[in-house]
Amino acid sequence: MFSAGKDVLMGWFDQITRRLDSEAGLPALADQIADYCFESVWQRVQGQLLGFAPSEARGYIRARASQVLRVQVRAAADRERMTTTQRTRLYTLTVNSTVQRIQSHARTITTLTTRRVA
Repeated sequence: MFSAGKDVLMGWFDQITRRLDSEAGLPALADQIADYCFESVWQRVQGQLLGFAPSEARGYIRARASQVLRVQVRAAADRERMTTTQRTRLYTLTVNSTVQRIQSHARTITTLTTRRVA
């Protein structure tokens, strides 16, 4: 009887440990997905960003990146057997990482273009 209780406890402990390990790795996984999707998202937004204020650009990037990122996050979450909460957090982290990368890239290109013109 004690052995069965111990097995249940160990199973529960393993499950909690896997979940914590998975959650700790979410930011790194989000960055990997953002890297993987960067070119696809950039192709969707590059022609429109110059006329937007930063907050408008963030919203535009989020909207245009949504479909691409959802597919990749779903695949990663399925592969990692994530809970719904983890999947949602991964999506949020991935969107934020993608927006940051796209805006940084756009600023770099604007700076380089401005220097060439001047």
